[in-house]
Amino acid sequence: MFKNVVLGAVQQAATKQPGFFKVTLIRSPLGLHPRTRLAAKLLGFTRIDQTVFKERNVVNLGHIFRIKELVKVENVDEVKVENRKAAKGFVVVRSRHGSAPTS
Repeated sequence: MFKNVVLGAVQQAATKQPGFFKVTLIRSPLGLHPRTRLAAKLLGFTRIDQTVFKERNVVNLGHIFRIKELVKVENVDEVKVENRKAAKGFVVVRSRHGSAPTS
């Protein structure tokens, strides 16, 4: 019964507040139940230390609860994506596949 009360309170909080969950995969789901691995895949995880931003809703909350021992979760108001360009002063000589850059 206590679990249902807690889940109900969390679901209400998740649906009333606009924003996102910042979810980071800390441990691997390998060796766990197939449904647990599926929950990690549905959240978009492909590797350890990967961070995804998911909308606050009941469906995503259920997936997060399924893998709660494997992830770190934070509440954020907006999605912050890091700039992945090279620092100033560095030039891309060639790509990983050996072809020259096209610019």
